[in-house]
This record gives sequence, C-alpha cells and structure tokens, in this order.
Amino acid sequence: MTTFSLLIAACAPYQALKSPNSTGQGYSETFKDNDVISLRYQGNTNQTLAVISNFWQRRANELCINGFTIIYKKEHIIHGFIRTPVNGLMVTLGTQKPLITALIKCK
Repeated sequence: MTTFSLLIAACAPYQALKSPNSTGQGYSETFKDNDVISLRYQGNTNQTLAVISNFWQRRANELCINGFTIIYKKEHIIHGFIRTPVNGLMVTLGTQKPLITALIKCK
C-alpha cells in the first residue's frame, strides 16, 4: 500500500452502511445458514477498490475471529454520473463507486 493510499484510508470512515439501499459508504452483512455470511462493503466516489478491500477484510475478521473461507467474492465498480456547472455551463461527469460483495464461511 502506498503512502497516498494510507492517507486516503485514514480519512475514510470505517462504518456500517446506514440502510441497505443507502447511497453512502460502509459495510452490511446478512447471516445465512451454517455460519455463512453475506458481506458487502460499499465505498464512495473518493475511494478505490484497494481501500475498501482493506475495510472488507477488517469486517470479515471481526465477524469470524477464528478465520474464514471465501465461498464467493466479487469486486464491482458502480458507474454513475452527476450534473454540475463548469465555467458557467452544466456538464455531465462520470462517477465510480467501488463495491465488494462476498459469501464467507466462518471457521
């Protein structure tokens, strides 16, 4: 991890997602049968997959203190857009939000 990534990670809050349909950032989990957990971490437009991967790993370790096995893990980029004024003109700018979804089994 670079110094820049560490600075960004230090500024980005590690937190629970406020609601399942939230556009904010944070983790959410759903407990399934047989110690299987659906774990999701959604970043914001200022974060990279590398940054939220560390947050995802931290949450997985908190949930499974004896370790875990990854059943399924996918990293996504959610593409969106915003309309904003630039030099007096309204322009459309692309946005990217990282998302990690996974199923893990606690040991």
